[in-house]
Amino acid sequence: MNKILKIGTRGSELALWQAEHLKASLAKINIESELVIITTKGDKDYRPLKDIAGDGFFTKALENELFAENVDLAIHSCKDLASMKLAQLPWRGFGPRAVTKDVLILHRDHIDNKELADLKIGTSSPRRVAQLKKYFPKAQALELRGNVPTRINKVLSEDYDAIILAKAGLMRLGLLDKLPSDLLAIDLDWTTAPCQGILAIQAKQEILNRIDELFDPELDRIAQIEKSVLAYLGGGCHMAVGAQIEKQDDGYQFSFFFENEKQQIQDFVKKYNSLESLEAEIFSDIAEASGSKELILTHNLVNHKKVYSLAAGKNILCRSLPMIEVKSAVHPREFHEKLEELKKLKAFIFTSQNAVKIFFLELVNQNFDFDFLKDKSLISIGAATAKKIKDFGFDSIQPDSESSSKGLIELLNKDYKAGDSLALIGGEQSHLLKYRNQVNAKLLHFVVYRTEKTQKKHPFSEKAAISFANPKAVENFVSVYGKEVLNNKNIFVIGPSTAASLEALGFDVQQAKNSGSWEDLLQLVEKN
Repeated sequence: MNKILKIGTRGSELALWQAEHLKASLAKINIESELVIITTKGDKDYRPLKDIAGDGFFTKALENELFAENVDLAIHSCKDLASMKLAQLPWRGFGPRAVTKDVLILHRDHIDNKELADLKIGTSSPRRVAQLKKYFPKAQALELRGNVPTRINKVLSEDYDAIILAKAGLMRLGLLDKLPSDLLAIDLDWTTAPCQGILAIQAKQEILNRIDELFDPELDRIAQIEKSVLAYLGGGCHMAVGAQIEKQDDGYQFSFFFENEKQQIQDFVKKYNSLESLEAEIFSDIAEASGSKELILTHNLVNHKKVYSLAAGKNILCRSLPMIEVKSAVHPREFHEKLEELKKLKAFIFTSQNAVKIFFLELVNQNFDFDFLKDKSLISIGAATAKKIKDFGFDSIQPDSESSSKGLIELLNKDYKAGDSLALIGGEQSHLLKYRNQVNAKLLHFVVYRTEKTQKKHPFSEKAAISFANPKAVENFVSVYGKEVLNNKNIFVIGPSTAASLEALGFDVQQAKNSGSWEDLLQLVEKN
């Protein structure tokens, strides 16, 4: 007999509606389930979304419960999911898709104010704030958080003259037709958030396979494409992005809205004959509409936040087609148990920027503070790794300058003796491991990430330039896409070994003046 599936959900009225909808859908395919209510960071942190770094703000706690196997699957508003998928916890779009429109809930006292001039309008969405500036520039946008009924009451209590909400949520809760007589709902004719109106089910792949008949393949694909637009632009809930695909009799319509870091707005609507052509062309169309150059990055998007920011300043739109995927190898329960052991060690050796980022973000996600590291020695392999540690507030990092493997071993043997235990924080493989026998102290290898070769072939724009940051990315790209795709392309590289690997294949490349400098590389892209 199949076990009862546990559905992880937030506790708001809308989240519970979504969970009950999933429970009823599972019952129709003879799968019994029960709800498990989980509080997320987004339910407790009421800062403005634009001030909160990161992606997947409302979903991380649910993902941790999935990792810990306290629940079997989680139900989300698809638009709340992070733009990059977790390999261990994929998601699929779940329908039916509700109406995608936003609505203005307006107090009837202001019904004659067609321009919304000087009205206080509540919204928590940077996209809606940007759209208010475009369509109703005389209105005042004020921060608004809380569940749907709470937000509606803000208008009744006259804290706000109006608020903006997703029409889908109002309809699912049965509130649209039950608004107080003092309030009026007005549809807004603008592009809404990627995946608005779509639900998402997240679980391990074997669970998704078990419930496969719940999913509409076309809706799932639309959700994946809309979410990829957000990933392409490098962001999450703090960005002002609208992307919406609508099926029509003669094909598919794509609507796009984006306010960039310079507060410049791009807004267009275009039709495509098929989802295949839409997926292949929209990224070039986005770049062309903005007047920007398009640059393909062959690294994981998560490693390129700074690059996106630099590129935006040079009117370059970056798209990430990672050939090497860096994935967290941390299981929350195991991380918690291992951390107690790590706290007893004298030093933490970080092997890469990925090691630093994933280790510290897991501390944040599990509500651990960094105080226990203050009396530890923090050792970096490489200057970039040291800088990443400093980004998390630690300045005393060894060594003081770039060090070779030999120099690092000498440092460790000078400061630590046999019987001391040191944490080696990194990936599944670290070049330092082969020198383990030359180090007097005991190195405890703590794996926080793993790398995999990307297998999936994504649509590739003919107009885009492409950049490579290491020879492995070149090798993987050619194995997936074929060598011919690079013919007649502008190819940019960030170091001499990468340049050599491409030149050996017969390609001319343009190399950053200073090896490892994205600023130099982007200047090359800007000029060509």
